[in-house]
Formats: sequence, structure tokens, C-alpha cells
Amino acid sequence: MKEYERLHQANPEALWTIRADRQSQGFGRGLNQWHSSLGGLWFSFDMVETRMLESFALYVGACVHKVLLKHFPVLEDKLLIKWPNDIYYGDRKLAGILTRYSTSESRYIIGIGINTNNRLEEQSLEQTAAILGDILEDSVSNSFLMAFIIDQIQADSVVLDNPCSYLDYCDNNLYGKGRQAAVTGETNTHQGKIVGLDPFGAIILEDEAGKQTVHRFGSLLVEKS
Repeated sequence: MKEYERLHQANPEALWTIRADRQSQGFGRGLNQWHSSLGGLWFSFDMVETRMLESFALYVGACVHKVLLKHFPVLEDKLLIKWPNDIYYGDRKLAGILTRYSTSESRYIIGIGINTNNRLEEQSLEQTAAILGDILEDSVSNSFLMAFIIDQIQADSVVLDNPCSYLDYCDNNLYGKGRQAAVTGETNTHQGKIVGLDPFGAIILEDEAGKQTVHRFGSLLVEKS
């Protein structure tokens, strides 16, 4: 997204799509760093949109999920959407999503990273990250996949008037549903079983006493199955 910001400052009226071969200074939610190796699909683009929604990252996640299933149906049994902004294959992260909204310009800036044909730079990541090419046992066209995803996000934007449509999709494909998890916010951590999403895209946990808590923001850690 840093390169997007540089180009946008130079020409703020233009719409940009930027793809990187690798990222050494990428960033995720909060203070998380995002190091992306050669061969993966790492891109950012912007989209004019007057509706600002807290659940927009889940909308993008639903679009990415649909595109991956459409073109790679072998993923169906294990491809899931992890609240609030990731795509998982089994218990391993396949893709990450970062979105920002500019109220002054009425546009979203969307960053997406997918492990497609890249190699993991650290052996320890093999337990937590999935690579699409390895799953398919074939290489992936990053150019075509990027185009399909951008088209899906733009074409489906009419559903932003009715968030329940994509939130129901996310809930039906939610990673960790029914499993124990912890949501960590700025000041505390809540633990419980993942019940699902509320109508606004917040995640619902239920503790052992049956008390439910709703979390709009935070990081989610799911107990391994």
C-alpha cells in the first residue's frame, strides 16, 4: 500500500492498481509486518464507493473466496474465511486482506496478498501458511487471478446495500466456527466458542457459562482442531 499512497499523492484523481513482485515493507492490521516473497500475488487497488462499512474486509474476503472456489474447486472442502480479514486453507493462512476507507475521497484502498507460487522464507511458516500452487500441484497465473478478483469485487458491490447477503456467506464459510478461540483487543482478551457473525460482521463468542460476547474489532486466535 505504500507504493499506492506515493502514486496517489502524485495523481489523486486517478484510480490505481499496483502489483508487486515481492514486498519487504508491507504491513497488515495494527502493527503487523507483512513480508511477501517472490512468486506470490501481492497487489493493491482503489475503488470509488460512497458506502463506508465496518464489514467491508469481510465483503472482500467473500469475493476472494468465491473466485478461488470458482477457478480451483478442489479447494472447496478446506477453504474458509477467517474473521476479520484472512482466507484459510485448513488451519493455514492462504491469503490476507487489508482495507482502508478515505471519507474525503469516497474510496476504498484494498490490499490483497495470496500465497500462489512463492516459497516460504522461514521453515517455521510451513505449519501456519498454505501455498496455492502446492495445493494444486501446478503454477497459478497471478495476472489472471488478480483480474478475476478485482472484477468480482467491483461487480458484486451492489450487495453492499444489503450486508447480510455477504455476511451470511462469510458465516457459512467461517473458519473456526464451533471451536474454542480468543479475541484480543486493545485492552483485553475474551475466550469462548465461536458462534458466528452478527448482522454487522462482528464475531460472537460463547463462554462455558453460555454467556455470549460480541467483538467488532480485534485479533482472532483459533484453537487447532
